[in-house]
Amino acid sequence: MRKTKAIYGEEARESLMRGVEQVFRAVAPTMGAKGRNAIYKKYGMPIVTNDGVSIAREIIPEDPYEYLGAESVKQAAEETNFMAGDGTTSTIVFAHHLIEAGAELVRNGYNPMVLRREMEVGTKKILEALKALSIPVENLEQVAQVSVENDEIAKMVSELVDKVGVDGAIDVFEAPGGNVRAESVDGYTFNSGWTSPYMINTNKGEAVLNNPAIIVTDRSMNLNADFVQCLQSLKSGGYSSVLVIATEVEGELLQTLLANKEKNVIHTVVVKRPESIEELEDIAAVTGAIAVTTGKDIKDITIDQSGIAEKVIVSDKKTVIIGKEDFKDKVAERVEEVRNAIKAEDGEKYGPVKGLELRLSRLAGGIARIKVGASTEAEQSYLKMKIDDAVGACRAALQEGIVPGGGTTLRDLAKVLDDKIAGEAVIADALGQPYLQILANAGLILQDGDGVGNFNVLTGKNVEDMMAEGIVDPTKVTRCVIENGVSTAKTLLTTETAIADIESSPAQAFADSLKVQR
Repeated sequence: MRKTKAIYGEEARESLMRGVEQVFRAVAPTMGAKGRNAIYKKYGMPIVTNDGVSIAREIIPEDPYEYLGAESVKQAAEETNFMAGDGTTSTIVFAHHLIEAGAELVRNGYNPMVLRREMEVGTKKILEALKALSIPVENLEQVAQVSVENDEIAKMVSELVDKVGVDGAIDVFEAPGGNVRAESVDGYTFNSGWTSPYMINTNKGEAVLNNPAIIVTDRSMNLNADFVQCLQSLKSGGYSSVLVIATEVEGELLQTLLANKEKNVIHTVVVKRPESIEELEDIAAVTGAIAVTTGKDIKDITIDQSGIAEKVIVSDKKTVIIGKEDFKDKVAERVEEVRNAIKAEDGEKYGPVKGLELRLSRLAGGIARIKVGASTEAEQSYLKMKIDDAVGACRAALQEGIVPGGGTTLRDLAKVLDDKIAGEAVIADALGQPYLQILANAGLILQDGDGVGNFNVLTGKNVEDMMAEGIVDPTKVTRCVIENGVSTAKTLLTTETAIADIESSPAQAFADSLKVQR
């Protein structure tokens, strides 16, 4: 029988804060160009990294109340990672100091709900100031360099992101070999994501399938009889995962698919199909599937109509299918057909040709891949995390522009806040902490008044213009740091009760089992 214990008031907040502190102490030393690394064991192998969110995931406090605090600040970092692909350590450092200063106010009698409202007003002010400060990015390589700290790799990443654009697909993965290299492969990307978050199997909010079967149809299905027999055949055929592209999958069938995933029977991800039948046929060409559509004399969906892909990545809004070499000729034929159709309808610039050009870009554009190789597995994992961050940062910069980096923008945004208002004052103080942490990690000890400068920690010198030095941050990353840090702080500071499960002694557990049997 499940049993819980609740703690209240100051005791609850202090326990939560101790959990936040554990995460902060693990990730704070990794900040900046001279940040240190952390090491932990994963799948039996040592992982060395300075990726904040990866380190934070490994912090699991033994105390159940500290665990709740640690998980809360980790969620803020995960949200920043999901939204912007970078900035996770800054989120944790900012949130930690915000919670610490806010907790001191509450401890001294300040009403937490008043503090919450003041923090919300302050957040609105700094986000407006951030938007006004942002400028469009002109040099993506600068953005990538801050994340990956390698000129050659930064150039590769920035060129790929610039080529595929904000909505393009870049797959970063560990591969044999001693170097990092890029390539393009056939694939297909369309704007439709998983239909249920229970289909996710990664920490990034994505469902990633390796060598999955592909089912393409315009049907709506809600009964087990519509698809389960096909699913059983796919499982017997050696598939461990399936991508279903359909008009709708719901009801009894959807529940069965989710249950199968939870029981590790077969992992099925369902996405809503593109609008046109032609696009379904395009996907069928990329995957070698037979599109089961209206007008074809196909009664039941079976394994015979299934295709296959090398890899599928499904987020909440996008599906990326990486095709196999086997279907390269089919894709080339399809591309030629669409090009001919565009020529035939060239005069209709605002009619059907617009949709044809979109189809052509999806079919011919391909997918960019970065294969990460290194001398050791530890170095390989380290590089992959850095490149993931660089890709995310470049995308974020294209979306919302850039601001001066190195923690200086967060620090300077504090100027728009009123330090006579408690909620704004705690935000103002916390905004300066990422910058100070970066300096501390570089061994730069500031004297009074020195904190107003702009330090390049690689040279140890104070510079006039961080952007001119190539030290920039994506505006979106900075925005997410602020929003998610404040959100977590408000939640913990207004928490009055913490409830956690308690484990029964072996004797008590046995007694409880007897009660259940009776």
